[in-house]
Amino acid sequence: MSTWPDTEGALKTFLAADTAIAAIVGSRVFFGMPTNVTDADFPMVTLQRVGGGEAAGDAPVDEALVQIDCWGAVRDKASAWTLCSAVRDRLTQRGDVALNGTVRAGLVVDSVIWLPDPDNARARYSVTAEVTAWLIA
Repeated sequence: MSTWPDTEGALKTFLAADTAIAAIVGSRVFFGMPTNVTDADFPMVTLQRVGGGEAAGDAPVDEALVQIDCWGAVRDKASAWTLCSAVRDRLTQRGDVALNGTVRAGLVVDSVIWLPDPDNARARYSVTAEVTAWLIA
């Protein structure tokens, strides 16, 4: 068993388990954009690690920089904003949180930017978060 947490997997589980997010996207929380998506697949959340490394110290602590994209309908900024707000609410809980049964983390939202898809004008807000994660002993 690895001594390093699966930070991305735990964060995906954490977001998908939130009732406010699930009310908007159902189970559509993915690692990156799925192939062959149609308009019926939106809204959705996609996430990917974009940076980070290990924390200084003796314990295996992962300091991940994660991009979480909140996708709405084509040219529907309001739908993307509603989803982005739910994601931000989930990420801005105070103190450290259990992402799943084996990983705890501290979460900090670094930035939120409006970033519509240049190919089809699909509405998207991109949230960048620092996730400092460790395994629960």
